Amino acid sequence: MRHAYTAPSMQRKGVGTRLLRHVGSVVDKPILIGTWAAASWAIDFYRRNGFTVVPDSDKGHLLRTYWSIPARQIETSFVLADERWMKTQ
Repeated sequence: MRHAYTAPSMQRKGVGTRLLRHVGSVVDKPILIGTWAAASWAIDFYRRNGFTVVPDSDKGHLLRTYWSIPARQIETSFVLADERWMKTQ
């Protein structure tokens, strides 16, 4: 999956959490989430749902491997990982 968003009118009603849990239940691979570093609300959401911010030492490699984004965007992004990814590190 490349992008998923919750409509503003449905935010803070559990829809995003249910979607995230559903995706986690149907995949057997680790989940990585990329978001803007300035999107504190998104980072907080993913942290509340068990994701961990990936260290900067891994971030660049992951963003270059799994995303097609310019260098400036890599500098201003965070990657968050689920427990499955964290256990493999």
